[in-house]
Amino acid sequence: MRLIMNPTAIRYLPIVLLMVVILNACSHRIDKVSKSVTGSVMQGEMNYYSDSNILIYRSNVKLTADKEIFNPKSFYAKLPKGIACWTFSNSSSFIFLYPHNQAIAINVRLDNISLSDTTFIPNELEIDSFLNREISGSNNCDVRKIRIRSNRKQCFIQKGAATIFLYNIAKTRFSKYVDDLQQFRFLDN
Repeated sequence: MRLIMNPTAIRYLPIVLLMVVILNACSHRIDKVSKSVTGSVMQGEMNYYSDSNILIYRSNVKLTADKEIFNPKSFYAKLPKGIACWTFSNSSSFIFLYPHNQAIAINVRLDNISLSDTTFIPNELEIDSFLNREISGSNNCDVRKIRIRSNRKQCFIQKGAATIFLYNIAKTRFSKYVDDLQQFRFLDN
């Protein structure tokens, strides 16, 4: 059997191959594993399991603001599968983006103020305040660029000095996200 290639088809072959590679890369999740894998992250480790991810954050790098010195807080967080990208900033801001514009943002207060544990559905003013005041992200992993979708759910989980924000979570996945993040706890340094 003889394969006849059209010159026009040959000209577009590199473009088609490039598109296949790009589409494959876009579907990549950093936490896709078939068995338990541990990876290092800044001052901690991320344990990837088939059903969830566990972030254990530990840092002994002290932070300063003016003349005050702040000790970072170590913590354990169970995160849902499907992480597309993540970023950490100043031992206080932790952002995890998921497919379809879903996000988890964890803000850890470094001062000694600890709030009561609670879970609540925020209004738009509370969401805007949190995103504009508490979160710092990188360009490729910035939760502030995501618009609120009316068919999605938002939630704040307060665990002592940590505020966990579930943002734009699909209704079908919402209870899994809340259940996983309710397990957040601080660790002894």
